[in-house]
Amino acid sequence: MDEKTFLAFHQLREDFKNYCKTLQERLPHLLSLQKELIDQRGESAYPIETPVVYNREWDDIGPQDDIRLILIADNPGRREQEAKNRRYLIGPSGKILERFFQKHPELGVQSRKQILILNKTPIHTPRTTDLKFLNREPAVASLLIEGLRKMAEFAYRAQTIFPAIPLWIIGYSEMSKGKLFWPYTEHLLRFYEQDPFSYSRLFLFRHFSMNQFTIDLARHRTNNEPVPETLRRLGEMYRKRVFQL
Repeated sequence: MDEKTFLAFHQLREDFKNYCKTLQERLPHLLSLQKELIDQRGESAYPIETPVVYNREWDDIGPQDDIRLILIADNPGRREQEAKNRRYLIGPSGKILERFFQKHPELGVQSRKQILILNKTPIHTPRTTDLKFLNREPAVASLLIEGLRKMAEFAYRAQTIFPAIPLWIIGYSEMSKGKLFWPYTEHLLRFYEQDPFSYSRLFLFRHFSMNQFTIDLARHRTNNEPVPETLRRLGEMYRKRVFQL
């Protein structure tokens, strides 16, 4: 990337990193709520090492790198929050992502390092739907909404820095009005209503987990249609369903 692009990305990276740090400081009771959540679920306990996770993979990106895709997942899970990791999409879903692009070189993404990965929220829970448990605490609920809006802003800023590449949102079932991630959708809508070009570069898909993404892609692919064309149709269909622009 050229110097101007890298400087803009560097500023976004610093803002993202600082926001995660300050958000955790503003949520002193978050850790105890996360521990309570794990206890109530009756599953194997594990140490919560990073209640709010910044994606350290961003720190590995330099001016020599070539970003080809912006990808938005849900929130950090068990492995992502471990101190030795603190990276997004590194579990089974991340493996499916990597295998998919290895299988389809025609998409132009040769390695994971060419993908800029964000989440809809940096707050850790074992499962995405567990975020609803945290909503019972008013202070956490208000900052969860704020965080969703902030992460939407970061996603849009990434688009303006890399305007030629697509943005994929993986997992849209909670993005409709009245659902968990609606504040994220609503905030993005404010940007896209004024920026039809960036909106045209937005595509929504099912989750990578349990191979939902690849199964859905195969189900909608007709005859020998090129995979990029199927992805375009599918991503636009789900985009219109959620954003209704």
